[in-house]
Amino acid sequence: MEMDLFMGGASEVEILEFRVGKNPYGININDIKEILPYDKEPTPVPNSHAYIEGIIIPREVVLPIVNLAACFGLESANDDGNDMNIIANINNLHVAFHVDSVSGIHKVAKAEIKELNKRLSINQKNVIIGVFETEDRMIEIVDLRKIIANLNSDVNVG
Repeated sequence: MEMDLFMGGASEVEILEFRVGKNPYGININDIKEILPYDKEPTPVPNSHAYIEGIIIPREVVLPIVNLAACFGLESANDDGNDMNIIANINNLHVAFHVDSVSGIHKVAKAEIKELNKRLSINQKNVIIGVFETEDRMIEIVDLRKIIANLNSDVNVG
């Protein structure tokens, strides 16, 4: 089980819940630098990976934007105007991840994070590292490091 992101002394981990399409996902809050509204079109980057929408430059930092709907092989739910960019800081690499909405933060006991089962919602199974259950739904936990590595194998996100 690839639970490296949840190891350490604490018995709980904080998971940011977000939506891509109609599906809920989560990421470790420790990987997040900030969350920004998706309020302006990114500047296209010629010859970039199909999942890269372009770049934005908030606060004079160039950020590539990864479209998680495209990455996961899902239809975006771009109908409510709640799109957000989750800015991750992984090994001093700043990347924005475009999601349909951000729902909130869950404190989850590490013991409640389960191994993967065969019923995952996306086509890239290797980026989901665990699942946990809330009151009414299962939330798949995404490893942003694996997404970045899939986009550029030259980047060390260990």
